[in-house]
Amino acid sequence: MDNSVVITGYGISCSDSSFISDSLHDNMYVGHVDDKLGEFWDLNQFRRMDNFSKHALLAAKLAQLSSLPHLNTIDSSRLGTIFSTVWGPMVTIDKYMNPVIEKNPLQASPLLFPYTVTNAAVGIVARLLEAKGVSTMLTGCCPLQYSYEILKQNKADIIITGGVDTVNDLFYKETEEDKFRDSFSGSAAIVMERKETALKRGATILGEFCNYETLHCRNLEKLENLGTKSVARLLENLGKNNKQVTKVLNIFDTGDNDEKIHSSLQKILHNNGIIHKMEESFQGISSSLGAQTVLNSIKALHSIMNNKKEFILGFSMLYGGNFNMHIFQGVDH
Repeated sequence: MDNSVVITGYGISCSDSSFISDSLHDNMYVGHVDDKLGEFWDLNQFRRMDNFSKHALLAAKLAQLSSLPHLNTIDSSRLGTIFSTVWGPMVTIDKYMNPVIEKNPLQASPLLFPYTVTNAAVGIVARLLEAKGVSTMLTGCCPLQYSYEILKQNKADIIITGGVDTVNDLFYKETEEDKFRDSFSGSAAIVMERKETALKRGATILGEFCNYETLHCRNLEKLENLGTKSVARLLENLGKNNKQVTKVLNIFDTGDNDEKIHSSLQKILHNNGIIHKMEESFQGISSSLGAQTVLNSIKALHSIMNNKKEFILGFSMLYGGNFNMHIFQGVDH
């Protein structure tokens, strides 16, 4: 039995695409999220829903349409939804809490409260897409890795995996350094599934998620040593060598440690004999946003879709010093 994990679709929903490369514009909607949701559902049910949940729902729907256009042909009990967020619905929480702080608790809106709960979004996605399998909202963790483990353990056949955050300027420090930091409001989702399931239903396989390594390192002085060992172990477990890595994609957090992190990543690659393969990074965008890891994966997808021989190492950094390394490769049909 082939328990490989492949990617068969993706979707992006955001209010501003200025920070997303042109190559990612397929299966993406940019603009007022209600306009697009109205094509699939009655908008009355979204009147009080916040943008955090709406973006997650739309990204998941676009991913589903690109991979699973006919939901009635799959076992819904084996279809999961796993999302990740870092900030959560902070804009909604701010809107809810302001009247409480400025006036009194009686001024809080009971209609707004349900959407201050972080996992409300993934619950809405699961309900409206009729996904009755595993459903989880992670905070500050990588949804790709968790979905990969669930699929490898045969606890699901297909998982719509995504990240979502809605952040505005209110949550960035008003300093000279931070004034250039981009605000973000959106979600990205990919469809991960067991290769056996994808082949059986005749899905188009965009690429394979081979494996991952993750490490928690708040001390950047130790990052080079730990990261070097993690990359070496990752390649060894896959039976690959450094010369087979065709490209490296990375995201790293903005802030005081940008140069140190970038320098450490370069040393990690050099120590493993992987040099001159670092592609553009998403500098100037906070990679601690949950959606950024998934966006990075979609970028890798576009590369391996165009070149089936691509074998890509992806770096990402999430909030709190969590470093993730993912391996993607092209798949010949």
